[in-house]
Amino acid sequence: MEHQMLIKKRKKTSKTSKQSERKFLANAFSGVLDILKSNPPKDFPNDVFTIKYIADVHKSSPTQINYFKRKKRIPTPDLSFPQYEKIISLTAKHVMRTIESEIMNNADIFSLSIDPLSNTDKSAIFIRYVNDTGFPVKHFLEIIDKRGDDTLQIMDILHTILDKYNLKRNGFMGLSYDCNNKLQRHNYTGLKSNLKAINEHATIWPCSDDSLSAIITYAATCVYECKQFHKTVNKLFDFLMIFRYQWDQVQFLFKDLPDIEFLSKNQLLQYLNENWSTVFNALFQISENISFPQKVRVQAFVILMNVKRLETCIIAMFWTEIAEDITNHQEQLHLNLTTEVDFQEIFEIYDSLINYFDGFRTNKKFMYYKTCAFEKTRILHFNHPNHTEQPQMRFPVDYKDDAEKFKINTYFLMIDQIQSELHDRKLIYKDLAQKFNFLNKFPAITDNELLHGHEYLQNIYIDLTFHISAECMELKNLFKNFLASNKNYHSNSITGIATYIRSTGFKEYFTELTKVIKMALCIPAIHCPVSQSTAILDKIITALQPVSNQDSFESLLLINLEARYFNTINFKDVIKHFSDTYSTFKHIK
Repeated sequence: MEHQMLIKKRKKTSKTSKQSERKFLANAFSGVLDILKSNPPKDFPNDVFTIKYIADVHKSSPTQINYFKRKKRIPTPDLSFPQYEKIISLTAKHVMRTIESEIMNNADIFSLSIDPLSNTDKSAIFIRYVNDTGFPVKHFLEIIDKRGDDTLQIMDILHTILDKYNLKRNGFMGLSYDCNNKLQRHNYTGLKSNLKAINEHATIWPCSDDSLSAIITYAATCVYECKQFHKTVNKLFDFLMIFRYQWDQVQFLFKDLPDIEFLSKNQLLQYLNENWSTVFNALFQISENISFPQKVRVQAFVILMNVKRLETCIIAMFWTEIAEDITNHQEQLHLNLTTEVDFQEIFEIYDSLINYFDGFRTNKKFMYYKTCAFEKTRILHFNHPNHTEQPQMRFPVDYKDDAEKFKINTYFLMIDQIQSELHDRKLIYKDLAQKFNFLNKFPAITDNELLHGHEYLQNIYIDLTFHISAECMELKNLFKNFLASNKNYHSNSITGIATYIRSTGFKEYFTELTKVIKMALCIPAIHCPVSQSTAILDKIITALQPVSNQDSFESLLLINLEARYFNTINFKDVIKHFSDTYSTFKHIK
């Protein structure tokens, strides 16, 4: 009898212990999710979520301990590193399943991005579509072991992704490219024709994550001298950062330089333009001063040789002069790429930029820069690296001096490259304005404008039915009445129309218009509310390089890229699975 009671007591104790352990693990999992949801690294994306970061915050943060107490959870659960890895793995898998489910339900019309990763033979794949709330979203899918630098590789990647995620080819709107993509422009024509083999409406779109300054810099650096100039500015910036914590050693040489702690490359560029002789003398002094390490002196001398050139001075003046105007145009573009989504306005901004650069592409402007450069530098000769002496000829030849060569082969060519890039983008937004800008005019749009708008679309997208005509007229009347009774509702852009249709429950009625809106919003030429750029991805991958476990690496990569998505996902079943399955350490492998 006593033996049976002892057995029952042991079973009850074991059951209580088991329940306590499950509760412990469930609280631990919930605690990790709380960190991912509400406590991102301060300097994200330079600092990212790693298992060590999550474990350190989870175990030692007083804020986190108090948070657990308020939530009536076990404070600071003591987990092992493999247990944290398992939580991260399960979290990432559940996030990916949720994304795949959303893609299956909503991505009937979509675009893709294939972004080659820096210094690797891999590419990141992103998908963009309109979610159930009517807003465009962009999700990371995976890293693929191909560069995507040529048409054949891109098409191979595309077919693989379309098949793997069961994406409909007739909903594929095209690919986006960023300004750092290595795919050469002369290959675009061939790629476009290949894309149309998947879907006749598919094409290539510029990535809205590219800033205007990055676009212009990329275009200009196709010219050798401009590329060397930007390398010099970057080297000078990195050189100054060497003295970041010993600034007093060189501060007296760089007079009036902005605070080194907050120095930006644009500020440095402006300082170089306005204080060319100061920078020149400072670099010379450092290169000659034996109190500095030899490595530092050599760096100073190399940068000095690059600064001590008329070419550098002229390009610095040009770049400093355009910087403020580019910033102003960038702000206008950002507004129209995010809230207004006015393709016509974007087209006009690019058109005005092209005209703006016409003012720099003149002999008069070049002569002004050349004269200022002579006065600043006291250098009288250009130092073109490809310059060779002209051979003696028996007959007269057309001779161009070094200044004329620099003007034609560098200065004018640099502006030509910038204008060419802007012109390509202008044409893209002109096409988008012709297709979709009538949606921005509701409800003030006239009947003729409305007729022209939907008929133009029907001629291009022949699968749009005649119902779109009735839908447009009905939307005009309904939206007009809605705005009249909702004075605080100011958005009549494409996104405003999309929100209105869904919020009023008319989604099923406006089927053709919903399709058109999805076409417009899934195009990567306008911003997502939360964007995923290649630059952020590169920083995250760099930060995760020490992670040797491939599953942990892929899980952390997804978690970092989709961290803002966590608050919309229910992890209840995953937490229960973890606490039930991994209730003892021996199960963790």
